[in-house]
Amino acid sequence: MKNLNAVHLIGRIVRQPEFRQSATGSSYVRFSLATNRSWKTKDGTMKEAVDFHSMVAFGAIAENISKYVTKGMLVYMAGRLSNNKIKSPNGQEYTVDEVIVNDMIMLDKKTAEGTDGNGIVPPQTPVNESELKEIFS
Repeated sequence: MKNLNAVHLIGRIVRQPEFRQSATGSSYVRFSLATNRSWKTKDGTMKEAVDFHSMVAFGAIAENISKYVTKGMLVYMAGRLSNNKIKSPNGQEYTVDEVIVNDMIMLDKKTAEGTDGNGIVPPQTPVNESELKEIFS
């Protein structure tokens, strides 16, 4: 049986995307996305919560996100979940979950230049796994 690692989120940009380049010149961008969820408790009370997601994109889609996406914008993001082990300065190791973005649609009524007029940024090339290893090491 095949495996599946797919993430689809609609939410608002919480933190302005930070465009960076790795030592080898690969471009990437990091940002946060907030999604709302609601549910009804056993007694019928509606509850709401917000989840915050760490997002990262590479290459051309990273450049598009840094150009056209701003804090507060409503977006659809698709990608895959990635787990990375990180060591803190005191030597403690922990795991960070991030969504590696490979598709984006801007959902706000105002669409940015460079899209197809509906907020859709043209498809991008897949992420190179060696770029991931370099950035997260």
